[in-house]
Amino acid sequence: MNVAFFLTPKDAVVWVPSTVTLAEALAVMQPHRHTAVPILDPEGKYLGTLTEGDALLYLQKADKPWQEAASAVRVSEIDRWMKNDPIHIHDEMEMLVARVVVQSFVPVVDDRNVFVGMVRRKNVIEYCARLAGILPPQ
Repeated sequence: MNVAFFLTPKDAVVWVPSTVTLAEALAVMQPHRHTAVPILDPEGKYLGTLTEGDALLYLQKADKPWQEAASAVRVSEIDRWMKNDPIHIHDEMEMLVARVVVQSFVPVVDDRNVFVGMVRRKNVIEYCARLAGILPPQ
């Protein structure tokens, strides 16, 4: 079994382009109540993950009102505290499990490093719970 079994495809994932401002990214995150979102470049390549913590640290250090500071910086320019490493679409379960231990979601990329979707920790835990007989089969 490989990563593709657990994949939530890109079109079902909330993500932000690297070219948007922090204010625009927060506006995307807020209605979904996400605390982190993947950042993609104009070619769709995965650049990293923007977290609420990254935003708060940036705004805390800003020397202007938060609305002004958030509107003046692109997400690609913000230091990111957490490194959410991606895995390859053809990787096996061992790699995926190793990542979900430390990441709540795992970005998935193809051979060109283009973001194709993500795997949520919850899906892997539910699968393992079903194998262990803790949850009923689907």
